[in-house]
Amino acid sequence: MHHPELVLPLDQARFQREDAIRFEWRLAATDGIPVGRLQLYIGRNRARPSDDPGAFVKRWLLDPRQPETWWIATADLIGLASGAAYYCQIAQDPGLLLSNVRTIHIEGEPGAVHPSPQTALRFSIDIPFWILQGKPVRITVSLHNAANSPIRLTFPRNRHFDVSIYRLRLIGQDEYLWPLPVIDGPGGEVDPVEIAAGETRREIVTWPGTDLHGRAVGPGEYIARVRCNARELHKEDREGFVITKAGG
Repeated sequence: MHHPELVLPLDQARFQREDAIRFEWRLAATDGIPVGRLQLYIGRNRARPSDDPGAFVKRWLLDPRQPETWWIATADLIGLASGAAYYCQIAQDPGLLLSNVRTIHIEGEPGAVHPSPQTALRFSIDIPFWILQGKPVRITVSLHNAANSPIRLTFPRNRHFDVSIYRLRLIGQDEYLWPLPVIDGPGGEVDPVEIAAGETRREIVTWPGTDLHGRAVGPGEYIARVRCNARELHKEDREGFVITKAGG
C-alpha cells in the first residue's frame, strides 16, 4: 500500500456535538523506515484538508513497534461548528503520504460553537520533520479561533508559551535538553490578546539546537512540548522531529 487509508468515520457520517467520533486508519508501507510522523487533518478544504490553514491537526510520532491506528474525540473537543460539513484526511511521513478524504457533518444550529476558549480555540504546533544537524529549529505555535466572536486571552508578559525540548529515549525517561529552567518571580505584568473570529494567531519559538550546557546536539529523535500560558486556556501539545547528520 503506497498511501495510508482513512477507514473511519464513514463518508457522510453525521454526529451530534457530544458524540464520540472514532477516527481509524491503515498506515502505508514505508520500506522498513522505522521513524515517521502521522497527522490527522479536519478542515473545510474539500479536496485537501491538509491545505486548510484553519484545520484542526492532531499529530503523533509513530512508534514502529506499536503505531497509532485510531483516535476518538468529540466535536466540542476539536472545536467544530454545528450545522457544518468537515473533511478528514491522514498525512503520513516520511514523504507526506496523503489518504483518501472523508466527509462528516456536525448536527445543530448552523455556526454554533461552544464559546469557551477551551473548546473554541484550536491549539497546535508545527515543526519540520527532518532537520539538518547544526541548524536552528523553528517551532510555530498556532491558536485558531473557530467561534463566531472574538476570544480574549490573558498571558504573562513575554511568556505566551513554554517550549521544552527533549531527546527521545525508547527505554527510560526522555532527556531534557532546553531551555534552562526558569524561576517565576512574584506577580508580573500581563499581556491581553484578542483573537478575532476565524483568526489564526501564530508565534515562532527558535531552538538553537543545543543542550543545557550550550553544546550542539547530535542526530536523533527529539520531542518539543509546548504549553499555553493563558489564564483562560490550559492546553499542551507535543511534536516529534528528527535531526539528521550533516552531509549524511
